[in-house]
Amino acid sequence: EQKLPYKEQQSKLRSSYEKEMEKYRADLAEWKSQITCAQHLPHHGVNQVGKEPTKPKRFPTSYSLFCADAKTKAHIREELSGKTLSERSQILSKLWESMNEEQKLPYK
Repeated sequence: EQKLPYKEQQSKLRSSYEKEMEKYRADLAEWKSQITCAQHLPHHGVNQVGKEPTKPKRFPTSYSLFCADAKTKAHIREELSGKTLSERSQILSKLWESMNEEQKLPYK
């Protein structure tokens, strides 16, 4: 019952992601054929010259949904205010790790 809104949200995002990936795969062959020898295909961590501009974003993970939900709660927002991005990430990850599987269930 608590999972329902998150499951619906994730289901919608997953289906739109899959549709975008189908379109992306269809366009990929054409995109690769347009790259000249000077614009070689990218390797991991290499310059963004060969970045694929039409690649869709992946749907959010359970942890991402938790973080978005947690940031809306007043007591967590107070704890995060005035902190650096690194400190905020550490606080949220510790909260996630401290939760048991039953508490994580609504986000899965």
